[in-house]
Amino acid sequence: MSKMDAVVPTKLSLDAKFKFRCHKGIKCFTMCCSNIEILLTPYDVVRLKKRLKMSSDDFLGMYTFMKIDKNSSHPHAILKMSDNEERTCPFLTDEGCTVYTDRPANCRYYPVGQGTIKKESG
Repeated sequence: MSKMDAVVPTKLSLDAKFKFRCHKGIKCFTMCCSNIEILLTPYDVVRLKKRLKMSSDDFLGMYTFMKIDKNSSHPHAILKMSDNEERTCPFLTDEGCTVYTDRPANCRYYPVGQGTIKKESG
């Protein structure tokens, strides 16, 4: 069972409140950073390439691959994961995210995400 298999989706109501702070002392620390496909927005690319002091071309060539959306035929920049067994984010270390203040939007949303929860029939 992977670390992410332990994450159980929960539907939040419109007035639901919660607090979350990512840090090394919590059980789920870095669980969101492996075996995942992270789509980068254009703003993510700008922030990360500036953080890494790279040109856009160099950043895209080194850290992403392009995937064509089946419905729209638009290209999407996807962050390349490391070639290790866990397929971790290339910016992840034992201490956490090395680009935390400039992390992609998908990472910023964690632990809240968008998705659908199927209702049980009955």
